[in-house]
Amino acid sequence: MGELANSSVSNGNIALPALEELRRIQIEQTEGRHVVKTVLDAVPLPLYATDADGFLTYYNPAAVAFWGTKPDRRSQRWCGSWKLLTAAGEPIPYDACPMAVALREKRALRGPEAIAERPDGTRVAFMPHPTPIFGTDGKLVGGVNVLFDLTEVKRAEAKQKALIDELNHRVKNTLATVQSLAAQSFRNTAPGDGAKAAFEARLLALSKTHDRLTRECWEWADLKAIVSDVVAPYRGEQVHLDGGPVRLPSKPALTLSMVLHELATNAAKYGSLSVPEGQLSISWRAFQKHDGQVLKIEWHETGGPAVSPPVHKGFGNKLIERSIKQDLGGTAETVFDPAGLRYTCEMALSK
Repeated sequence: MGELANSSVSNGNIALPALEELRRIQIEQTEGRHVVKTVLDAVPLPLYATDADGFLTYYNPAAVAFWGTKPDRRSQRWCGSWKLLTAAGEPIPYDACPMAVALREKRALRGPEAIAERPDGTRVAFMPHPTPIFGTDGKLVGGVNVLFDLTEVKRAEAKQKALIDELNHRVKNTLATVQSLAAQSFRNTAPGDGAKAAFEARLLALSKTHDRLTRECWEWADLKAIVSDVVAPYRGEQVHLDGGPVRLPSKPALTLSMVLHELATNAAKYGSLSVPEGQLSISWRAFQKHDGQVLKIEWHETGGPAVSPPVHKGFGNKLIERSIKQDLGGTAETVFDPAGLRYTCEMALSK
C-alpha cells in the first residue's frame, strides 16, 4: 500500500507541471488572439477573413463602415457586401466574387476592380486583394481579403478628366481663333498663292496630334498613329510604314507631327507622291544608347521627279531642318538625292 501511494504522488507530481504548462499555453494563445484582433480592429483599411468554406470568421470596423452593414458570420460566405457589382455595373454572384475564386483556385488575386453597393443604395468602387491561408500541413484553412477604397482615386480621375476636357476645349477655341485670324490675314493674297491653304493644313496637322494627346491626358501619343494621320490623304499603296509602337511625350509628338506634315506636303507637291509610280518609305525604331533611349526616323522617297536642293527655303524647309535640333535637342539631316529625297532624324526619348 505504501508503495502504491508513493507511486500516485509521483504521478501527480508529474501531471501537475504538465497541466500548468497547458494552461499557460492556452492563456498565451488567448492573449495572442486578443492582441491580433485589437490590431486588426485598428487597421483603417477594410479587411475580413473566412474559413476554408468561405464563411466569414472576422471583419474589422472599417469593413462594416465600407459595406454599410454588419453581415451575419454564420450564413454570409465569401463577401460581406450587401450587393457586389463589376466595374461596369453588372451583378456578381457571391460564389464568383474574388474571394470565392481565390479560395477555389488556392491563389492570391489582385483585383479586378469592383463596386460594393450598400443597403442605402450608395456605391463605392474598390480593389480586392484576397489571399488564401494555408496551415503548416499545407491544407487550406481560410483566406483574408483587404479592400482598397477607390473613392478618392475616382474623384481625382474625374477632376483630372474635367481639367483635360477644359484644356482641350480652350485649345480648340484657340486654334479656331488662329484659323479665323489667318483667314482675315490672307484675305488679300493672290488666289493661286496657296499660303492660306498651307497654313490651314498645318493647323489641321497640329489639331490631329492634339486630339491624340488629349485621349491620353496629354501624357503621350503613339508615333505610328501620328505618321498614319500624316500620310492618310495620300495614295495608300505608295506609302510603306515600318516601325513598332513608340510612346512619344507631348512635346516631341507635336514637333514631329509638324515636321512629318511638311515632308508629306513637299512629297505630294514635288516629290514621290506627286506621281503615281512614286514610293515613300517611313521607318522608325527606338534603341538604347549609353545616355538613354533614342528614337531614329528615316524618310526615303523613290520613283518621283529628280530632286534638287530648293533655291529659296520657305517656312516648311526651315521647320524641317531646325525644329528637331532647336526644340528637341536632336539631330536632323536632309539629303537632296536626285533619285529621291532622304530625311533622317534622331532624338532622345528618355535620359
